[in-house]
Formats: sequence, C-alpha cells, structure tokens
Amino acid sequence: MLNNLKIWQKFTIFVMALLLVFSAFYTILVYNDNSINQTYQEIFGNVILLNETYGLLEASQSELEQYLTTKTIRSVESFNQTFDDLYRSINSMPQVFGSEEEQIAYNNMRGLLISLSQTVDE
Repeated sequence: MLNNLKIWQKFTIFVMALLLVFSAFYTILVYNDNSINQTYQEIFGNVILLNETYGLLEASQSELEQYLTTKTIRSVESFNQTFDDLYRSINSMPQVFGSEEEQIAYNNMRGLLISLSQTVDE
C-alpha cells in the first residue's frame, strides 16, 4: 500500500504520525504536571495552615502565662479568644496529611492543645 504512494504523500503520513505521537506525549506531560502541581498546592496549603496554627499556639501559651502572672479579667478574655481561635484552627485541619512530618506536627499541636486545655481547666 505504501509502495504505491508518492514520496510527498509518504512524508505527509510520516509527519501526521509524528504529530500524533508528540501530541500524545505532550498530553501525558500536561496531565502529570497538573497532578504534581495539585499535590504541591495541597502540601503548601497544609504547611501554611500548620504555621498559622503554631503561631496561635504560641500566642495562647503567651496569653496563659500573662493570665497566670496578672490574673486580670482582660487577660482571661484575651486568652479565651486566642484559645478559641487556636481550637477552631486545629479543628479546621484535615485529619490525615500527605507527609509524615506534617502528620507529626499536627499530632504534636493537637496534643499541646489538649494539655493546654487541661491546664486551663485546673
């Protein structure tokens, strides 16, 4: 069948086949890039969330220390507000993270929140 075709027709078929192969290859690359990009965004979002929550945890500890030294109503209200923000932040996090380091950080913050809550209750 290809023997009966002229050289320019064979060349056209070759170019079309080559374009088809490159198109398939490019489609696979774009799909992989999108999935990698989505995973990166999820990890980056989790890191930002963990950093913000860690800042709230430090602020809660600072407010608790302030309350324990001054024992004023304003310091209690300030601590309660910061502690509520911290609690909401931790509860808004996913329960399972993509990496072991993120999961350990989450578990540590959750444990600190429980300890801090028990300290306040005493």
